[in-house]
Amino acid sequence: MRKQRGADRRGRPHDSEQQKVIRGMKANTSIAIVRLMCILSLLPLTNSCETEDELVPMLVGKTWKMSRLTTKGSDKQFCLEWDTEEEYEISMSYFAVSSYYTLSFDGAIIDDELVGNEVAVRGVDCSATGTWYGDGGTKAMSFSLTLSGSESDPLAALFIEGLQNVYSYSGDTNNLNLYFKDESHTYVIGFTPR
Repeated sequence: MRKQRGADRRGRPHDSEQQKVIRGMKANTSIAIVRLMCILSLLPLTNSCETEDELVPMLVGKTWKMSRLTTKGSDKQFCLEWDTEEEYEISMSYFAVSSYYTLSFDGAIIDDELVGNEVAVRGVDCSATGTWYGDGGTKAMSFSLTLSGSESDPLAALFIEGLQNVYSYSGDTNNLNLYFKDESHTYVIGFTPR
């Protein structure tokens, strides 16, 4: 076999400059696609951090007023059964006071750490202050409260008891649901911004 002019040992013609440029562009495009795929695969990791960071603006800067306290899945506003109509009326008169049954959060995310995470609670005859913990990824939430006073009204007593036992939350900037359990039920305390 006769070797062609401008061919390699096997007789294949040498690449022209244009072919070399095209082959280089294909290689660069493949590398760019691989890099893009690597970057896109990291997005779920950054999303969980953003979710946690969004918890503070969702909760802080407003006072939350209780709108319901019932068992999870119930369409009733309140899960309690009052002994008398008079007790019910008294509870509802307290519930109508805008400063009762409230919750206020304070805090900020600085360098990926929750700081200034204070909470203030107001029942009827009892108030509480303390700290809160929330995880936007797992929806876990808890409070460490110091109480001042005690509640004789059954709705207010369950409100305070529930906040001391919160384990989870759901919601957005317009509604907040806090969940707590006893031996047989899961309860939800619903809030809206006041």
